[in-house]
Parts: sequence; C-alpha cells; structure tokens
Amino acid sequence: MVGEGTALEASRTGRRIIERPRLTRLLTESESRVMLLVAPAGYGKTTLAREWLHERQNVWYQATPASSDVAALALGLVCTGSEVIPDVGEQLRGRLKTLTDSAFEAESLAADVAHDLRGWPNGVRLVIDDYQLLAESPAAELFVKKLVEMTLLPLLIISRARPSWVTAKSLLYGDIIELGRNVLAMTHSEAAEALANSHEEIPGLVTLAEGWPAVIGLAALVPYALPQSASDIPETLHQYFAEELFDAVSDDARWHAVQLSIAPLIDETVTRALFGEHRSDVLEQSYRHGFLARTVDSFEMHPLVRQFLRKKLNEFDPKQARSTAEAIATAYADGHSWDESASVAAEFQLIDIMLRVLTQA
Repeated sequence: MVGEGTALEASRTGRRIIERPRLTRLLTESESRVMLLVAPAGYGKTTLAREWLHERQNVWYQATPASSDVAALALGLVCTGSEVIPDVGEQLRGRLKTLTDSAFEAESLAADVAHDLRGWPNGVRLVIDDYQLLAESPAAELFVKKLVEMTLLPLLIISRARPSWVTAKSLLYGDIIELGRNVLAMTHSEAAEALANSHEEIPGLVTLAEGWPAVIGLAALVPYALPQSASDIPETLHQYFAEELFDAVSDDARWHAVQLSIAPLIDETVTRALFGEHRSDVLEQSYRHGFLARTVDSFEMHPLVRQFLRKKLNEFDPKQARSTAEAIATAYADGHSWDESASVAAEFQLIDIMLRVLTQA
C-alpha cells in the first residue's frame, strides 16, 4: 500500500521512502507564513509534510468529520496548542459549555483562540491535516480564516481542496504558498527511483499514472510490469495494482487487511481488540504486504487503499464483518474516541453503541 504517510515507499525487499528534495526545497525557500499542500488523495501530501518537518518543531492537528463543528474545531486546536503553550484554553472550555450555536459565534471563538495562542513561538509550525473535512462547514472555514488573520501562527494546511478563504491575490503576492497537484506529481526521475527494482518500462508507466505517487508506489510493490492492455486512467491503474497485491497474499492476510479498513483510526486499542496478542504480527504483515503505512508511532491506511478494501468486505461473512465493526466501535468508545465510535456504529447500525456514545460522550 502506498499512503500519504508513505506515499513513496517502494520495493517488497527493501521498503523505503524516496525523498523528494525538489519539494522540500520549495517549502524551505518559501517565506510564506501559510503553506498549502493541495491535491487529491494519493499525492503524498502528508509524506511530504512529515519529511519536511522531520527536524523542525511542529504540532499536528488531525481533522475529523467532527471538525466541521466550530466548537469541536476550536477545542481541538486549543488541545493541540497546549503542546506548545501549557494550560491554554481553560476560558474557551468554559465558554463552550454555555454556547447554544457555535457556528453563529465562529468569529468570536476564533478571537478567543487567537488570544489564547498569542504567545505562540515563530519557530513552531501548526499543521492542519485533512482540512477538506472542515470545508463542509462555512462556519468552520470562517473560523480558520479569522484565526489566520488574527494571529501570526506559522501554518501548514494539508487538503484535497483549496480553502475558500485563500485568494488569488494572496497566492500571487506570496502571502500564501500552495503546492498543488501538478507540483506534487512525481517526475520521471522520482518515479525511476521508486521503481528502480521493479519495472523496466518506467516512462510508459509514469505517463499512464500521470505522476500519481499512489499508483507509482503501488506499482513498486508489484513484481512484474504493467500489461500493454491496461487502462490509461490513474484510478483504474490504482485498482489494478491493488488487486494484484490483494490476490498475492493469503486468505488470513486479506481478511486482516479488510478488518483494518473498517477502523477509521488504527490505534493500539482497536488492534488489540481485533487481534489480541497477535496484533504486532498482523500489523507488520499488513505493512509488509503494502496495505498499511507507518507513522511516527503507529500505522495508517491510505484512503484509496481503504476504499479498495471496503469493496472487498462483501466477499466475507456478513456476521464476521458486523462482529468486527462492533469490536472496533466498542474499543473506540472504551478509549473515549467518540467520533470514530459513532462513525462505525452508524455505518453498521450498532444501535446499542450509538446510544452509549450519545449518553457518555
């Protein structure tokens, strides 16, 4: 698997990350306070961010569907900010308890957060990942817009779509730098390095994939070349390579990968609930086969691979699938990961767990 956490990992025998100095150089040379990485899934945005920030101070806010709610967004950013400014946000927490419509108060909440973060050091960059989940709410976008205007926070925003408050003028004058799809696409030389141990006809594959890192990374895991009849649509190529990887592993490995695809967040609580004492072996195997990517302290699944594996769910026993979903939702609830628990419970109609979330969250 090739994910935004490891979009450039290659080769079965020596999985490695292909560094992209062309892109990190652009970020390093930029003087913009606000930086954007904007492209569809599979363009290595998170990989690039982690590579560039590896030796730089940063804190990371991972957006979720709940982030479209201004109250949840404000609290989440303050909690992230507490890693830099201890004990921040007490006043905000008190105010949130009295609000009846946080969307209506988006601007004033942004002012409160800006005030709390006024001592933010210039050398620490705040990352907002999966920003597109905020874009579903005009109020959430207004909140971020005002926060940007009211603070000097160094920001790195990772998104599948450009934030609505980013103007052509701000990009033209360099107030904001954006690395988009065309820039993030792999060049022939980058693809050649990723595929060095896998394919001879690199130019043809790169052309078909249109430089899409997700496809090129998956291709590096497949030990033989693309057939001449393959489609020239990158999504189809991704499906093709994912099928090859899926078919090449054992039945148990397939089922484990599909089980993991149900979990929106792969953490120790969930994997222990699913696999018990074998969790480490299962995770390593799924990583080795390409279905998972490594993060700093855990694993993650690229959304494209998750989408592919979820389509495979109907090939397995529905009772097993429901049992897996119940174990995952319960584990999230036990760990107070309410958003994730509610998401799984709603999808699989786990009424008892939904009621638990509504009662306890």
